[in-house]
Amino acid sequence: MPRIYINKLEPEKYPEFTRRTAPAVTKGALENRIQFTSLRGFPSKQDANNGSRGQDAAITQNNNMTEIDFMEETVDMYARHFNLGKVLWPVYPTLFAKNFDELVELCVREGLFMFDFWGYVPGSKASGDSIWGEYAIPPDADRLMREELGGRFLGYDNGEQDGRYISYARAAAPLAGCRRAQYKSFQKYFEKLFDAMLNHTVTLASLTFLHYFAKEGNSIMLGAETAQGLPSGPMWFSFIRGAGKQYGLLWFGNASVWNRWGYKEYSVDSKTPDTSGGYEMGRFAGTSLGLLKRLMYNQYMYNCDILGFENSWFKTEETEEPGAGTQKDEKSYTIGGKRNVLTPIGEIQRDCVRFTERFPDPGAMYTPLAIVADFFAGWAPPRHLYTSDIYKVWGNLPYENGDYQLHALFSMLYPGYENAGYYRDERGFDPNTPFGEIADVLLSDVRGAVLNRYAVAVILGSVELTLELYLKLKDYVRGGGRLIIFAETVYKYTGLSEYDPGYPDFFGVGDLCADNAGTNISKHNYQNGTVAVISNEGGLVSGGEGFGRENAVNAPIAHPYSFSPETEGFFADEFESLRIIGVSNKNLRYCVNVFKTGEDGQREYTLYVANSNFREERFDITCREGSVITAEKLDIPDAVNELEEYLPLLRESGCGGGEKSGKYIIKPGDCQIWRVGTAGNLSEIYPESLPAAPEKQLFLKIGPRLPIKDFILDHPTFAHHFKGVMIEAEYLDRLDKAAAQREAHYIKLQKIRLIVDFTGLINHYPDLSLIGNIQERAAKSIEKIASILEKARLYGAEGAIFTSHRNAENEYTHEQGIEGLKKSFEEIGRICGEYGITMYLQNRHEAIHGPAIKEIADNYAVNTAYAQLENRDCIKDIPNCSLLLLSACMSDGFGQRYAANKPVRGSGAESYLTSCFDIASKKNIPIVMSASYSCWDEVVGDLVCLSQPPDAV
Repeated sequence: MPRIYINKLEPEKYPEFTRRTAPAVTKGALENRIQFTSLRGFPSKQDANNGSRGQDAAITQNNNMTEIDFMEETVDMYARHFNLGKVLWPVYPTLFAKNFDELVELCVREGLFMFDFWGYVPGSKASGDSIWGEYAIPPDADRLMREELGGRFLGYDNGEQDGRYISYARAAAPLAGCRRAQYKSFQKYFEKLFDAMLNHTVTLASLTFLHYFAKEGNSIMLGAETAQGLPSGPMWFSFIRGAGKQYGLLWFGNASVWNRWGYKEYSVDSKTPDTSGGYEMGRFAGTSLGLLKRLMYNQYMYNCDILGFENSWFKTEETEEPGAGTQKDEKSYTIGGKRNVLTPIGEIQRDCVRFTERFPDPGAMYTPLAIVADFFAGWAPPRHLYTSDIYKVWGNLPYENGDYQLHALFSMLYPGYENAGYYRDERGFDPNTPFGEIADVLLSDVRGAVLNRYAVAVILGSVELTLELYLKLKDYVRGGGRLIIFAETVYKYTGLSEYDPGYPDFFGVGDLCADNAGTNISKHNYQNGTVAVISNEGGLVSGGEGFGRENAVNAPIAHPYSFSPETEGFFADEFESLRIIGVSNKNLRYCVNVFKTGEDGQREYTLYVANSNFREERFDITCREGSVITAEKLDIPDAVNELEEYLPLLRESGCGGGEKSGKYIIKPGDCQIWRVGTAGNLSEIYPESLPAAPEKQLFLKIGPRLPIKDFILDHPTFAHHFKGVMIEAEYLDRLDKAAAQREAHYIKLQKIRLIVDFTGLINHYPDLSLIGNIQERAAKSIEKIASILEKARLYGAEGAIFTSHRNAENEYTHEQGIEGLKKSFEEIGRICGEYGITMYLQNRHEAIHGPAIKEIADNYAVNTAYAQLENRDCIKDIPNCSLLLLSACMSDGFGQRYAANKPVRGSGAESYLTSCFDIASKKNIPIVMSASYSCWDEVVGDLVCLSQPPDAV
């Protein structure tokens, strides 16, 4: 029986919550209820003077500092009279209005939210009547919202920018063929954009790159504007939910009145739309009412915390008396001579607001299937709005096996999803779901506590099976999870047997031979769970359609690969086993939320059923375990269902008859929500599983060659284990100040702590000499140290490590050397204090020793490798030290030790070093894992080793 996870996301319970540059939105900040967006733009006095004002108009002349006109009345119309929503979603020139402070005051007084100021387009200049372009956020407006609105200020717009990025990626020259490099290019592009948005953004995605935005720490909420020419809803929200759950962010849903060809606007009533603006506009243009309605209620079921449409709630009419004051009734609101009449779109939103007031909580959406892609995958659907190319990742690289596998999985779960935005009949946006909407997409940096919430995890063939991920998967299966992995992933990373000799046995693939003919699926039990390995080119076979390049609207694209019959049958059985309740008709779409759990196997579910077909369908509500004892349909108003524009005007006819058997009927284009009671349930309710922050003050030494930022980007799980990094002073010495400022900006945004180690430079000759036997050399050395510390201050460095060094060969006594060092250290300590950096003095082999040196600094650092070189037991020093540097020295065949900073694991000193680690941990002393690690697996190997009790190592 599948495990069921019923805990909704609470961002404040994630370790990322306190690390974020911008605070994540919480349910408490949203008043613990679903909110709705409304009011995309205000009329301005300039618009009124020009006679072109409309209630959905935006202030466009930001350089002229126009004023918001009819502010109180407009807000009253949207938020109070028609109750469309309290989340105001203004265009960015609103920020420049002379009376913007009055708007903020109004929002505070009325308990309204300011959300996602939109209109920023990088590389374009906003001018004239255009609102699309770059702009600088006015500091006074930003300060006012932060101070007065607090948690009701919901950030600036990262709006459909991942789609715009595609044009940049396609033009990249030279093209980086490595996905890791593509990710860094993506991050660089958006770092500049996020800076422009003051690193306080709402992500309104247009493609599937949500995980990368969530990880940066400057997105406070995730979501998407569905319909338009954008991706399929169920596929898309599998990414949105997955990113939110993985990184601890709430999500929202929005449905657009636009499609690829134009938008729905009720001022044009003809079936022939107005095309004078270069696109279709009118009552019969844009998204159908049926799709808008289904998307909104479906996103309610997705546990979105904000819902809404983006426009066309009203049509504006002239009144007979242009100077008339405010008048309002059930259907209209007149402001200053303009009558704003509620449209069917406005009615759908108002009805949904009322629905959520009656039924505020659908329960936790049931998504027992985790699909895990590689962190650097950059996957996008096979075709989309932003390029004519097909089957590309990151906008410019061709699909590989793992990408086709993900497409094949989605094709099983959401058949025809790739057609969203390409057909006049709206197919693909709302496809049938033979197994229900059961999947979330995670990336391979997922924390184990998040992965453990899922009953089944599918690891795509492109995933790099690091030691860290392997250990998570092992723990997942031990806990009862069902793991499905492709053999190509297992075969590629056989080096893991170095860390776990039982590695092949876990996967059950014997000698790891990859040359199996045909599809072979090996499935076996492992402790409490199961492991299945699919061989033969990732389970893929040629689709028989070749690589046809055509990508036209109202036409399909070629499918060069699909799953083999054996693979598809295997997945179908797995997905079917995850069904708890559902519908009997495979032509319908449905998803399930767990509403209430009770004793004796009784449960209540919320069931969403949608019919995107153009025919009536019948269905039964089915229950895989136990039995259905009650089924109550919740009332969704259907006043707009009989309108002609409820279904797409240009739709295929002759779709055939629908399913004729079944107790319940659902009309074409409609959706229903049921409260279903069941008895006799046997499936497990999985307890709350939360990721934990690293308890220890743990730092990692990184080499002097790779930029710090690149290291962090290359290792996406770094923050799961470490508070910061220790870098060698040579790294900062090589950087010019401008480069240091750029990198420091990123490091500080990520809240990565920094310690600088000067040990490598302090050698008397050829680099830094501090004993003073040659005075000008000591002066220049301190001058260089001051220069490096000045750069370190840019990073917010908290510590700098210094050591003594060897003495001069002649004309300088040991006592003179100590006095010279003491004098230099006093000056260095003064500089460190000026820059707010803690100075540490570290023990060192082959160097001048003396108690006076240690006494100079209040903070003493113990280096275990250097202590071992001196045959010295440093355990007694650790309780009184301020920093522990942990690594092992190495020995040659003669037993001679040398300072190579070996990892703990395999050093022969594991028990001793683990004792040192344990003592420092209990004292909350910062620890630097200071070995020269050759790869991340070695780092993880040491983390595992150090987590064991000393006597067990």
